[in-house]
Amino acid sequence: MALLTYEPGSFKSATVVGAADFEGRKAWLVKITPAVGPELSEYFDQQTGLKIGFTAKTTTQMGEIEGTTRLSEYTQYGAVKMPKVIVQSNPMAGDITVTLEAVEFNKATDAAFALPDAIKALKK
Repeated sequence: MALLTYEPGSFKSATVVGAADFEGRKAWLVKITPAVGPELSEYFDQQTGLKIGFTAKTTTQMGEIEGTTRLSEYTQYGAVKMPKVIVQSNPMAGDITVTLEAVEFNKATDAAFALPDAIKALKK
């Protein structure tokens, strides 16, 4: 799944291109040039400012294809508002829909990040 947010320094440039239509909605088009990977066209709803989708081209063994990701049903999860429904579409795989049922923050214990015994043995 493509990124919904970016770490500082993860892209070379971001340029507001102007008004655009995205899936029948009025949006602002922003071209993103990542530090690594293909350019992205990101679309932000003109009324809410929320990201409603993005497109990117990918090179495959069958040539270059363009995929589209649509974001919808923004929901508040604690202090973070994020899309509940994410639909990725491309000509090779069709539509793949991810629907979040719940999001929890800061629930992992230190044990969840502990190395397995087999890996610990390699570090000795």
